[in-house]
Amino acid sequence: MGITGVGEASSPVRIFFDAECARCLRWAKKMAKKDPEGKRIVFRPLQGDEFKAAISEDVRTSLPDALVAVGQDGKIRTGMGAVLLAANCIGGPVAFFASFFGLLPSAWSAWVYSAIARNRHRE
Repeated sequence: MGITGVGEASSPVRIFFDAECARCLRWAKKMAKKDPEGKRIVFRPLQGDEFKAAISEDVRTSLPDALVAVGQDGKIRTGMGAVLLAANCIGGPVAFFASFFGLLPSAWSAWVYSAIARNRHRE
């Protein structure tokens, strides 16, 4: 996928989340507290200018309506893949718990993510 604006390997992983979703916002704030200096991971809204600058328009329009992560390698991950990348960046118990989702077949983990995401604007 074509991507622009990706920093060098030492830059933090960027997680773009739906800032209009209360559940997503709480999750991002909670995860960001695990790395308050933003050395490993930063959280930014999907609705922000940084998202538009980081990912070209043709790629943005092809992405699903989901959490988006840009890894240090420049690879884009969405949905549960983005959640797992965020958890691995945070480390500790969060990464340990998330590793179990990584063992699930991708269709199952995608189903779990979509079940949660489908109801994200109901709060």
